[in-house]
Amino acid sequence: VKKISAKNEINKTKEKLYQISQRGENQIYENGLRETWRVDVRNNDRLEKISFAGSPIKGNRNSTVKIVVYSDFFCRYCRELAPDLEKLSTEYDIGYVYKTLPLDQIPNTDLAAQYFVGAFSISPEKAWKVHDDFFQNPQRIVKDGDKYFVEVLRKYGFNMNATLAAIRSNRVKELVERNVKEADVLGIQFRPCIIIGNLMIPGKIRYEHKIGRAHV
Repeated sequence: VKKISAKNEINKTKEKLYQISQRGENQIYENGLRETWRVDVRNNDRLEKISFAGSPIKGNRNSTVKIVVYSDFFCRYCRELAPDLEKLSTEYDIGYVYKTLPLDQIPNTDLAAQYFVGAFSISPEKAWKVHDDFFQNPQRIVKDGDKYFVEVLRKYGFNMNATLAAIRSNRVKELVERNVKEADVLGIQFRPCIIIGNLMIPGKIRYEHKIGRAHV
């Protein structure tokens, strides 16, 4: 009994220490974000480097503030972030702009980007279902490529001839390439990377920090 009791006490102590360290890490994390944002708010030309024409957008297209995310469908952190971004766009009635930024070293991520952007040009509403499907099946992106992508288009009732023509068009390829060039100009090195106004947030950020704590 004493051994069990001692073990329980050790576990409780470990848990307390973990909670304390986690609070400390959270504070350091938040302080770091605030310092970054203090610099970013003076970077007034950031949005001028971003083109919205042809980019998939969800929510209020006319909102003054937009959430722009550079993301990839195979990226785990991008996948975890996606529901939060949708929640933000709904809660604050703002536009959520998805910029595809394929991972060079992962097969078929560039094709996934083209399929999503092409699908959006045909049916924005259905394209967001494609967006969700891709995030839910990253392994199939790599393993099955075109076979999986076509399956998804059929699943959501796309006009196959028109959609495949859009996906293979130079315009869609240019839109995907434009995102890569923008990311390079903006100095984006991580996926996901969120831009809200003039604030750039690299990596996955916890929901409570996205807007509520962005005032500096």
